[in-house]
Amino acid sequence: MMQVCFFCGSANSPDAKVCHSCSQELAPVEEQSSEENSAPEVPEDECPFCGNNIEPGAEKCPHCQTILMSDDPLDRPAPKSHEVNITGRYDEFAGRVQKLRNGEITREQFSRWLDQIQRSLLNQRDRYVELIQTSGYYEYGSKEVDTGMTGILEFEEAMEMMKLFADNDETDFSVLDAALQKMWDGNEMCNEAMRINRDFRAKLEEDWGYM
Repeated sequence: MMQVCFFCGSANSPDAKVCHSCSQELAPVEEQSSEENSAPEVPEDECPFCGNNIEPGAEKCPHCQTILMSDDPLDRPAPKSHEVNITGRYDEFAGRVQKLRNGEITREQFSRWLDQIQRSLLNQRDRYVELIQTSGYYEYGSKEVDTGMTGILEFEEAMEMMKLFADNDETDFSVLDAALQKMWDGNEMCNEAMRINRDFRAKLEEDWGYM
């Protein structure tokens, strides 16, 4: 495997000890491989309801069957059970925090991952806000929308707390504990919003056979 000089970027033979271009000492091959493997992960688009990967721009999640994009304010099929709790997104953050605690990743790696996740979630949030505004769904489900948006804001505040920890070496791990608790509270509010949605749909089906 060719070695790349970290100082000038020149390629060198596998057995070279110093760079042929700038004469700087080359890092061991193992260190270079470690650096390559630690490149920031690029997350795929993910369903905000179940946390599974979905195709970019997908209108419907193939896992939980939730309609993600539609002009019909009532066009969101709900799971049959009224007691379904979605924790995939929270579990993803909790798992990453645990890796940080165990020393499996650095604060810098955590920060890079967090930046990408934040951008992805903010873009999704903006799309849903636009959908609610253009579809008139708030007229039908103001309680659901208010509860869900409050949960999303809790989630975003928790991510900002995590970012503060990641970018400041002197910040204590207790900040992450508080962030995870806030994130859990936000997740519960999002689940409550989905329960409200399911109750609303069940009522429509019972009264009018709409569904």
